[in-house]
Amino acid sequence: IINMVNRALQYFLIKDKREDSLSDEEILNDAHQKLNEARNTFSNVDPDFTDYAIYNLQAAEERYNILIRQAKKK
Repeated sequence: IINMVNRALQYFLIKDKREDSLSDEEILNDAHQKLNEARNTFSNVDPDFTDYAIYNLQAAEERYNILIRQAKKK
């Protein structure tokens, strides 16, 4: 489970290399899309993957919240 959490956090919290060429708005929209995908995955997950879906959703929520806070500071 810890490995799943680490992988999810790395995927969502570490800056995506392609973000260098995107505007802040595009990055935020991408994070919002990934959050919606994580919510959808959680809603339709196989019971064997429930833990992964929870951690995936939490990581997507945290990434989105961080980006919102950063946008408000600008």
